[in-house]
Formats: sequence, structure tokens, C-alpha cells
Amino acid sequence: MGANKKVNKSLSLPDIIGDYAVKCLCKDETGKIYANEPYIATLANNKKVKGMTDNNGYTQAFYSENENETITL
Repeated sequence: MGANKKVNKSLSLPDIIGDYAVKCLCKDETGKIYANEPYIATLANNKKVKGMTDNNGYTQAFYSENENETITL
């Protein structure tokens, strides 16, 4: 896990506008936080977004106009 990793933020403008936002905290069942780790999120429209958790284990924010939409990591 080097500091030179690039994060592919492939969200376009329509995907980041909405009334609801969520960030996911990535950790295992023992509470170990997955900081600076790659993830692939699947949005409600089945679009896949690659990213990297931050130093605290959080994903980027995902936005939606519908509070019932789900995101799968």
C-alpha cells in the first residue's frame, strides 16, 4: 500500500447530485478498520465505482435522490 496509489473516481456529475449522502466505514467483525484499502462499490443503477478508503477507513460519499437506494461494497 504505497502513498502513490491513484484512486479512480469515476462518478460523473449526475451521479453526485442528490438529497441523500452516505459514506461507508469499512471494518471487519473484530473492529479492525480497513484504512487506505481499495474497494469497488456497486450503486443502485448497477454502476461500479472504484475507490480507496481514507486514513479512517471511510469510502467517498455517495449521493442519491432516493433514500431507499442501496450501495454494495
